[in-house]
Amino acid sequence: MQRWKTEGLPGHLTEPEVRDFFGLEIISFCPDLGPQFGVEVIKQDKQYIIERNSFGEMVKNYADYSSTPEVIDSPVKSPGDWVQFKKRLTPSKSRRVSWNVRSRQSELTDWREELERFQRASEQGKFIVYSSIIGYDCMQRFVGSERLLMAMVTQPAWVQDMYMTQAELAIGMFSLMEEEGFKFDGVYLASDMAYRNALLFSPEHYKKQLFPADRLICRYFAEKDIPVILHSDGYVRPLIPYLIEAGFSCLQPLEAKAGMDVRELKR
Repeated sequence: MQRWKTEGLPGHLTEPEVRDFFGLEIISFCPDLGPQFGVEVIKQDKQYIIERNSFGEMVKNYADYSSTPEVIDSPVKSPGDWVQFKKRLTPSKSRRVSWNVRSRQSELTDWREELERFQRASEQGKFIVYSSIIGYDCMQRFVGSERLLMAMVTQPAWVQDMYMTQAELAIGMFSLMEEEGFKFDGVYLASDMAYRNALLFSPEHYKKQLFPADRLICRYFAEKDIPVILHSDGYVRPLIPYLIEAGFSCLQPLEAKAGMDVRELKR
């Protein structure tokens, strides 16, 4: 945004207001589906900041601009840790909401403010979506990528329980937001499961462990006649048959550079 302001973007606009400035049609409402830990700055200098974030991760970021953080530590290291951690993942109206699916703690606001934003978006005819991180993308924040991938092989029942717990939380928060007056045209879920050239895990592991949670989510929204968009970067082509079976309505971004050529996928 700082660069855009030097190129003509009005300087007074906040990050969510930029979406309106560019005329984007989709407006997101993203409840905090994390464990809601307090944020703690552990170390900071002119170049880096190390902090414990609301997900319980210890991460290292640049102090003056955004990038993919280095994850130093994760809060869940064993099934025993998970038993206690899981208690923090229950639906509640105390969970705040953001416009950003990967929101920082400072971007979360109370439901009253978000309902006002919802009313404005509705009056403008925007396509309003309920949005959250699910599946592998969320669990690796709790457990750490390497530990989660190893657990998929050595402790599959634990992994399945984590996926289902998060799916139930996503559904529960949607229900609470509907009770408060939010009305959604669609659902936008994020779960990155691949790099540029390959999946992070096999299609068989997806089918046995993650598919049941995805199907639970999709069936819930299908009963409400609400389409479900899945955002999953990278080469997820081998998963497409399972994603269709689970009930996802749309897959994006379909990165051509990652072998996801839409012309070939249409065949």
